[in-house]
Amino acid sequence: MAIALAKILYTIKRFVGTEYGISNKYIQTKCATILYGIVQGSGGGPAVWLALLIILFQLMEIYCQLPTFTSPNGKVKHRSPGTRYVDDVTLFTVSKRSGKIEKEVTKNMTINSQMWEKTCP
Repeated sequence: MAIALAKILYTIKRFVGTEYGISNKYIQTKCATILYGIVQGSGGGPAVWLALLIILFQLMEIYCQLPTFTSPNGKVKHRSPGTRYVDDVTLFTVSKRSGKIEKEVTKNMTINSQMWEKTCP
């Protein structure tokens, strides 16, 4: 499935559609100009983005320092790398020391964001 999708994204011709019709010109990925993603508004966008987020967040849960959230009654605990809505993501980090918190948070933010950057296509 992933290989098929990659081939489609690499060979697809992207036209512009307006109320006046579809453009004659198009853009397409070339070796020198790679067009990433499936384009906003695509029907497959949400499914592809969700599949990527699941993998990215699972990796971050393994390799990154993440906060644990506890319910008000203390019975439910949830550890999370961040929040996401459509294509917007906010990453979390945590500090376990009480001393030089700024340095540790900065270090953890760097680790988390680099993990995201290196993993996210």
